[in-house]
Amino acid sequence: MKERQGVYKFAGVGSSGGQYQLEGQVSVNPVRVQGSYSATGINLGQIWQHIKDQVSFQITDGTLGAFGNYSLEFTDGTLNAKLQNGDFELKDFQLTEKGDATVLISVPSLAVKGVDADLKSKEIMIDQVNSADARILSWLTPDGTFKLQSLLLPDLQKLSDNEKSEPREPDAFPSRPWYITVKKVALTGWGASIEDRTLPNPAQFTFSDITLTIDKLSNKKNAQAEATLALRINQAGTVRMNGATGIDPLMADLSVALDKIALKSFQAYLDTAVNAQIDSGTISSKGRILYQGKAGTPQIRFKGELSLDGLGLNDRLKPQDFVTLEQLKTSGIELDLLPNRLQSAEVLINKPYARVTIDQNGTVNVVQTFSPVKKGDQNGKENLLQRLAGILIAQFKGPMPLKVDLAQLNNFSADFVDGSIAPNYTTRLDISKGTVKGLSSEPSAQADFKIDGTIDQSATIQIAGQMNPLNVLQYTQVDFALNDFDLKPVSPYSGKYVGYKIDQGKLQLKLTYLVDKDTIDGKNRIVIDQLTLGEKVDSPNATNLPVALGVALLKGADGRITLEVPVAGSIKNPQFNIGNAIKDSLTKTIHDAGSSPFSTISEVDGFKGEELRFVEFESGLSELNPRSIKKLNAVAKFLKEKTALQLGIQGAADRQRDWARISGKQTNEVRPPSTDKTLNKDGMAGSAEEQVIDDKQLEQLARMRANQVKAYLTQQGKVSAKRIQLKPAKITDSTKGDFGLAELSLSAQ
Repeated sequence: MKERQGVYKFAGVGSSGGQYQLEGQVSVNPVRVQGSYSATGINLGQIWQHIKDQVSFQITDGTLGAFGNYSLEFTDGTLNAKLQNGDFELKDFQLTEKGDATVLISVPSLAVKGVDADLKSKEIMIDQVNSADARILSWLTPDGTFKLQSLLLPDLQKLSDNEKSEPREPDAFPSRPWYITVKKVALTGWGASIEDRTLPNPAQFTFSDITLTIDKLSNKKNAQAEATLALRINQAGTVRMNGATGIDPLMADLSVALDKIALKSFQAYLDTAVNAQIDSGTISSKGRILYQGKAGTPQIRFKGELSLDGLGLNDRLKPQDFVTLEQLKTSGIELDLLPNRLQSAEVLINKPYARVTIDQNGTVNVVQTFSPVKKGDQNGKENLLQRLAGILIAQFKGPMPLKVDLAQLNNFSADFVDGSIAPNYTTRLDISKGTVKGLSSEPSAQADFKIDGTIDQSATIQIAGQMNPLNVLQYTQVDFALNDFDLKPVSPYSGKYVGYKIDQGKLQLKLTYLVDKDTIDGKNRIVIDQLTLGEKVDSPNATNLPVALGVALLKGADGRITLEVPVAGSIKNPQFNIGNAIKDSLTKTIHDAGSSPFSTISEVDGFKGEELRFVEFESGLSELNPRSIKKLNAVAKFLKEKTALQLGIQGAADRQRDWARISGKQTNEVRPPSTDKTLNKDGMAGSAEEQVIDDKQLEQLARMRANQVKAYLTQQGKVSAKRIQLKPAKITDSTKGDFGLAELSLSAQ
């Protein structure tokens, strides 16, 4: 049958105010319709009136126009439709929430040009999509949902459900999806604002100057497009991305540049956690991101660098500099998911600063600032950051191996102020350089570390060693040295806890520790040079140990106190504590020195310490014998070495031995008991008259013995008389011993 053709033309005005026109040709055999269409001024607000009861949003403005050619053909029971050279244009579109005038979506212009669609091939080709100056406003509501999501998606789902209830014709070509290709996408001047209202103080993020271009965007298998994205965040920071993207499979291979993203933007999240206030600081990054979507196991890779610059963190409770940082830069980053891996060639930390203070009540600002604060009511919903973190964490499969080739710290400083003690103690720590090499999470890894610094610009600190970064208790070897630390500034502490101020003194520490498989072996060498105690302080917190005497005994001829304190034990033992072990050792040393001063003397010229305590005299005599002279020479030598000691001399005479020699009686004779209690001071036997006579002579003998000892030490031993104190004579009643005595005692000057 011969094809029959006719011409048609339709034109009219719709209920929405738009003008419509169709014109073309129609044929019967085969059934074919082809022509052109145009629609202008279609009012979307009028269209919304027809669906307003089914949706939560409102279209307040907007017009739609469409132009192009079309063809419909029905052959062999199959319908084929084509659209050619189609153009669609949306103008002045605005969407709000129903009953609210706030514009959530505003699109001044959106043009889709050069649209070709083929039903048979299920393919849509678009030359270009252009849009400028669009604005989007949304927020995360207190119940944890995005506003636009709650307005649009549930209702779309409702409409979709309604469609499902109606019978549908089977797809004529069910075996293939629709392919859509857009040669050029260009969005310019777009903007978006997002608020996180799950927080007590909502966080606000403004994205402006958004420019997006995409070339050859397609959902065809393995098709790749070239995309470029640029935008501003909160008017300051910028983001730029460019590279290849794909839809099937989902992929992206992009170079990324983030520049000066302000940390202040995230203050609202910090408010819910700690009492710190971000004063300044930006984040920047450059690198390459690779994303390859795989079923259930997407691969994410980042290579590049990340830096934190100009950080200023204040104490919100006490407005003052708390932490500052010039720069933290990580270079040579390689982050891989599937398998998980994070490594960096170098981590550089430049000029960090910290202020640590203790107030009058003993509260440390670090603890107070980073103590959890009362969180606002979030109704158990995740905030925006928690959601993003959850999405990222969900990509991690198993633990994250970590490796850092070199971590370097430059010019760290910290001020410490203790206001809980009077006068307040202040000090400053400066670390010129610190390095860690070979930082790794490998179980067998050993990282080398080294730190050099000063305290108050005078005392020096050196720390060096190795450690297992994953478990420092498994293996750590460290050498610590502190030199020329001035003790006078710590006088407030010594006054409070020791009972004496410090007039002068320098401290040196050399510590060597080895921790290997939960066993610790340490050596502590403590040297205190020219320590001079000041005035005594009446403090309820002061120790009752004889500190002054201990210091005097421990101080050598060169004015130094040298202590060797070994520490060994098992870390697994709950009773073991390094600090307590050192403290206990020092306490015992001072206690032993005070309770038995002479016992601390190892040996002087063949005499043990306790032997030097007594100077022997023959019964009834005050002259020094050869052994006593030798002993006094040893005492003099010891006193010259211990210049802070004072010597006490107490002469003694015995009622039995010495009186027997003086009176000419035998030493085994015993005098009758005395009846005069006022004269019988020691409960000794003898008559009142005899006792008075005996004691006077014996006291004189005792004083003579003490004087003899003092005279020898000052004249022969060259010991200053100011360092020797004569004590009251002592009368004893001993039945043992062959010698009279002079007892020596030691005390601090």
